[in-house]
Amino acid sequence: MDRNMARSFSIASFYVLADSYVKPQWYPNVDPEVLRWDRRKFALAERVERLDADIVCLQEVEADAYALLAQSLGAKSYEGVYAKKGRDKPDGCAMFFRQGWLRFAGAATVYYRDGLQGVPDSGHLALIISFECEWGGIKVATTHLRWGQEGKSPEEHIGYRQIRELIDKSFKPDQTAYAWIVCGDLN
Repeated sequence: MDRNMARSFSIASFYVLADSYVKPQWYPNVDPEVLRWDRRKFALAERVERLDADIVCLQEVEADAYALLAQSLGAKSYEGVYAKKGRDKPDGCAMFFRQGWLRFAGAATVYYRDGLQGVPDSGHLALIISFECEWGGIKVATTHLRWGQEGKSPEEHIGYRQIRELIDKSFKPDQTAYAWIVCGDLN
């Protein structure tokens, strides 16, 4: 194929809001009924299906949400990969994709080493999927960076340290990728 010919694909990133983290007091202007998982889950599956993207990156996904999405998206020829956060967190990141001219080549998970001065690592992660195409490799990462407090220098923010780690330990050493795409809840 002529490299000058345009190829395109679509990517969507969607923050699921893990049911374990739903606290009605955090959403005072939302009807508590709407926050109930048994009500949200079908709307979530429908919304993600309607995105109709070639690659769908999801953050704050619990295992039951992944199973529901795998079933609904599987019926539409998607394949998926899920990675659960560490430190007994209830959620993780997921990616669904349709194989076509982008072909699945593998998955990796980076658990951030983001603790400082005796504070344990957060358990947060980046899920990286490698795809092959006629140009070479394309890598797509989905991550959920941890929120840091206001008024700190960038180096003191845990999310800053997480994205630096992803860049320094995954992007920079990888000279094989034609392109990197990062999606996520970047706080």
